[in-house]
Amino acid sequence: MNKYEQEQSELLFNEGVELYEQEKTAEAEEKFLAALELHPDSEEIMYNLALVYFEQKKYELCWNLAAAIQFLDCTELFEELEKAGFKPSMDIPDSIPDSCSECRHFRPVSMIRDEGGFCTFYELKVDSMGKCYAYKMADEGRISREAIDEKVNKHLQELRVRFVESLKDERLPQTYLCAKCGQEMSLNETERVTKSFICKNCGTENQVGEKIRALEQTMHDLPEKELFLILLQPQDYRSEFLPAARREINHRNLDLNESKRFTELLKEYQHLLEV
Repeated sequence: MNKYEQEQSELLFNEGVELYEQEKTAEAEEKFLAALELHPDSEEIMYNLALVYFEQKKYELCWNLAAAIQFLDCTELFEELEKAGFKPSMDIPDSIPDSCSECRHFRPVSMIRDEGGFCTFYELKVDSMGKCYAYKMADEGRISREAIDEKVNKHLQELRVRFVESLKDERLPQTYLCAKCGQEMSLNETERVTKSFICKNCGTENQVGEKIRALEQTMHDLPEKELFLILLQPQDYRSEFLPAARREINHRNLDLNESKRFTELLKEYQHLLEV
C-alpha cells in the first residue's frame, strides 16, 4: 500500500467512524468497505465494520469478520453476539486434540498474549490452555460425545490403514538432500527404487542404499517406540531412516493394528497427520 492509498484509507475510516457514531450504519458500512479495500489487513477497520454489521443485525457477517481478527480483543463483541442468540454453524474436525494449541488449526493471537489464540477450523477465538472447542460444544450439549468419538475413531482407522500400507514401500522419499551440498533433490521413480542418484547441483553420487544397510544394525537395537516415531514423523530424521525403519518393523513382524504402543502414538500425533 502506497502513501496515497494509506491516506485515503485513513480518511475513509475516520468518516466511517463519524457516521457510525451518528447511527448512520449504511453510510458507515460503505466507508469502511472502501477503506478495507485499500487496506485489507487493517484489523481496526475490520473491527469497526463488524460493529456496523452487529448494529444492522447481520450477525453472520459480524461473526466472520470478528473471527478473522487475530490481535484485537473481540471478546466483548463475541459475548454480545451470544446474548443476541447468534450461534455460528460448526462441524466437528476429524482429529481432536485434548486441548487447544496442540493442533495445526491453532494460531496464537500474539507473542505477548500467548494464552489466547485463534482456531482456524472453527474460526473463533480460543483459550490455548482450554479444551478443544469440540469438547466444549459437547459440554454445552450442542453435539454429542458419541459424535466426537465416531469422528476420531474413523480418522484414526484411516491413518492406521495408511501406515500399514506404507510398510510395503521400501523406496526412498520423493525428495532427498544431497549428502555433500545439502541441495534438496526431487527423485524419479527409478532413483527411488535403486536408492541412488546424482546430485544435479554438485554432481555427487549419493548411494543411499548403502546408508540404509548401514543403519540396519542400529534399527535392530531400537525400541518399538523409536521405530514408530520414525514412521509417524519422518521429517525429524534423515531420509534414509524411513525405509530402514519400515524394513525393521517388517522384520520384527510388528502388527500396527494390534500394537498398543502404536495406537497410543497415533492418538498423540493424529492431529499433525494428514489422511
